[in-house]
Amino acid sequence: MARMEYIKMSTNANIAILKEDGMYTFIYNHHDSYSSGVGAMLLRYYKTSEDVNSLIALGNLSSVGSKLMDDCDSYRQHLDLPIDERGTVSYVRDCKRWSDFVGEQEFLWEDEKPVETACLDEVMANEYVYVFVETEQCWYVSFNRDKTNPYQLFKLDEKFITESKY
Repeated sequence: MARMEYIKMSTNANIAILKEDGMYTFIYNHHDSYSSGVGAMLLRYYKTSEDVNSLIALGNLSSVGSKLMDDCDSYRQHLDLPIDERGTVSYVRDCKRWSDFVGEQEFLWEDEKPVETACLDEVMANEYVYVFVETEQCWYVSFNRDKTNPYQLFKLDEKFITESKY
């Protein structure tokens, strides 16, 4: 996939929704995916199926913000905002509107669009995985460095409190 070309040192995650029909739809997030970063944003600002579906509809992300979009004219202006005021940065949308976002890199929707699958193993293929379960209206997280429970999903609000042990 094209996204492998621009992955550098960061904390990555997949963000998914488990639909009532048993299908997962997920995207990749590049930055700050630990539970006190992306996890906190998801818990605070993406609390309903509608919110989560709107986030996932953006396709793969550079970062998750407190809102789907901000009014910034450049990536530099976006970074100058306090973290809780930043919008979500979507590769396809924001590389087209911010010339200083990725330089010459071009992101194509075909490479960055949400993925649908019935297979949880596909969703779990990242350091962090966040799954919003539509029937429960609840977030779960998997922290795949946890050697005692790899690929196990925990309620995000409970795991968020205990993550500092890692």
